[in-house]
Amino acid sequence: MINIPGYHLRETLFSSALSTVVRGTRASDGVPVVVKWLSVSSPNVKSLARYRYAWENARDLDLAGVAKVYDLVHVQDRPALIMEDIGGQSLRHLVASRGQLTVLESVAIARQVADALGRLHGAHLIHRDINPSNIVVTPDLSRAMIIDFDISTRLLREQISATSAQLLEGTLAYISPEQTGRVNRATDHRTDLYSLGVTLYELVCGQRPFLGSDPLALVHSHIARPPVPPSKQNARVPEMVSRIICKLMEKTPEARYQSGFGLSHDLQRCLDALCQGEPVAPFTLGERDVSPWLQVSQRLYGREAAIKTLLQTFARAAAGSKELLLVSGFPGVGKTRLVREAVRDVSLRNGRFVSGKYNQLQNVPYAGVIQALRNLIRDILAGTTDEIAAWRERIGGALKLNAAVIVAVVPELALIIGEPNPPPMLDPSESLSRFQRVMVAFVRVLASKEHPLVLFLDDLQWAGGNSLALLQAMLSDPGQSHLMVIGAFRETQATDSLRIKQWRGGGRSPSRAQGPIS
Repeated sequence: MINIPGYHLRETLFSSALSTVVRGTRASDGVPVVVKWLSVSSPNVKSLARYRYAWENARDLDLAGVAKVYDLVHVQDRPALIMEDIGGQSLRHLVASRGQLTVLESVAIARQVADALGRLHGAHLIHRDINPSNIVVTPDLSRAMIIDFDISTRLLREQISATSAQLLEGTLAYISPEQTGRVNRATDHRTDLYSLGVTLYELVCGQRPFLGSDPLALVHSHIARPPVPPSKQNARVPEMVSRIICKLMEKTPEARYQSGFGLSHDLQRCLDALCQGEPVAPFTLGERDVSPWLQVSQRLYGREAAIKTLLQTFARAAAGSKELLLVSGFPGVGKTRLVREAVRDVSLRNGRFVSGKYNQLQNVPYAGVIQALRNLIRDILAGTTDEIAAWRERIGGALKLNAAVIVAVVPELALIIGEPNPPPMLDPSESLSRFQRVMVAFVRVLASKEHPLVLFLDDLQWAGGNSLALLQAMLSDPGQSHLMVIGAFRETQATDSLRIKQWRGGGRSPSRAQGPIS
């Protein structure tokens, strides 16, 4: 048991290698508190920052259904959050100890959480990690409360970048499609409503909608697989409750509930009938569902032909070809946004989408390609030990004695293959030729049938001759396959329309496809 001056701590609720949660009272006035302490012996900067972040996000909140955070103190040079205690336990522990809740109990808890989310979003805070571990309920189920704000945000909209599934923030089994970073949508408050839908599904069905422990399989399910309706999993679930859950779990935010209060209203209608022991009569969902903010649709309009070309090109690359797609137009016409429409399809085919950007004021040779490859290696490093070992063998076999050439520009690679021996010294022209040859071999091993590679280079108009020569070498390599290179650039003679050019491996020059797409 930790000792904090000014508090009487009496009961350990949870303990792990990372944190300890204890219950007690504040000595000055006897107020019940729960203390969450970072108990890891050597915390990293990120762990320390998360406690400070949680404190700064929640310290000014005074909302029903949202846990108050009273103080942030330090014990043995590690942070401890002092929080409100309602005498309950997490929903996950409650279900584990009591067994599956009834539909009535589950809907009653979900309605309270929906109200709390409505208040939280009204205070311009998005939780981003709603799941049974972050919902505390009293033993009689009369009160439910949201806890833990260490990854919450006050940004009304945030674009999540595609990264390794192991590095995603939030609990993977409950995150929304846009929170995976693999769909062309920014996250907003509706991500919490999706997560609440997954939580309610688990409560009424006794299992989550998407099972398994493979991170990529879970990401694929959130993006592409519709859940089996709860009423088909559990015949005791009323059809209207099932429809509410399915609406919460819609893949696009626009199709979900738009506010916690609108959801609460529909859940209350179900709850009224369940409390009377009557069937839940059909009604129109979302009659009082109004977004707390004006929401501009994130869907792309008028780009259907361009998107079709983009996805068809990727399909050919995934099947084994090498493809170049060039997207041009004035700044702000939507080049980058269009390209990122491919991220979802790349993820569904177990591919990798990496991007790099050239800068007019930083004329570094190969900058965009190197940035993209460094991002890819960081993604690989987030994998399992066996996956990293497999990559070590593949990359080491491809680069052989020239590995140091790549490590010089992609230093993260040394964490996979180890520190290589320096390569032989060559004169400048031979050194340049060797660099391009080794880089082509490196990209060849990174793109495979199992993991087709999409390399997106933005602002290609700022790329130097060396970068363009490297791209030509990649696309001319007879051994290269399963590769798609996308270049976005400003074409000064273009109108305000967006243009697409395609080239398929085979030696001919890029040619305009379909002309301007406006």
